[in-house]
Amino acid sequence: MTGSKQNYARKEVIPIDTIGWDFKVLRENDPEHDINKKPEIGAYIHGLYLEGARFDKEEHALSESEPKI
Repeated sequence: MTGSKQNYARKEVIPIDTIGWDFKVLRENDPEHDINKKPEIGAYIHGLYLEGARFDKEEHALSESEPKI
């Protein structure tokens, strides 16, 4: 993910410390997004780990962690 920030900063000729992150979780089999092609800006990632939260697939949002998990 740091490499993605570096590439963007170089392309736009801006300081890397001025760049932030914005995440969009895609739904499976979403015809609007073809993950087999690289995005115009940014990157697709798979397997992001969360600490202190979980992703609720039904609500499509962050939720409280399950007890002891």
